[in-house]
Amino acid sequence: MKTKHTPGHTPGPWVFFIDGFGDHSIESAQDSNGNRLPVAMTFRRNNADARLIAAAPDLLAALRALVHPMASDEDLDAARAAIAKAEGNT
Repeated sequence: MKTKHTPGHTPGPWVFFIDGFGDHSIESAQDSNGNRLPVAMTFRRNNADARLIAAAPDLLAALRALVHPMASDEDLDAARAAIAKAEGNT
């Protein structure tokens, strides 16, 4: 029997660090062993991109929370499209 694989992302929260060369490393929060999982790298002086990448799990969770019956059809369509894009379902 085949099982459907649902792609997921590295659980958040994500944080970013600036290394000695000025590059940014986006990593998952520490696990129970104190290890971090690298998620992405950005180039020098690119704080905005690094922060946006690091915030991605939080933004996705907030968007999911906003998708509720009180939202308009247009709001729901936009939110669902953003969730699909973030989850790689576009």
